[in-house]
Amino acid sequence: MAFPDWVVKNRPPHSEVRLLKGVYYVYRISSKWNPEKKRAQKLTHELLGKITDELHHKKSYRRKK
Repeated sequence: MAFPDWVVKNRPPHSEVRLLKGVYYVYRISSKWNPEKKRAQKLTHELLGKITDELHHKKSYRRKK
């Protein structure tokens, strides 16, 4: 999927962008070696926030349960 230039430019390092209902969300990602499959497996951790055209990167504040 091709993202607009302003989304790619404002994406933090070690993160993934997802487009959901017209809003770009940023998630922290990492990888871990899977010895059974003999390849790296992507791990998606937490939501970092939104990327908007005006605010660039808006942090997400979520309550902990």
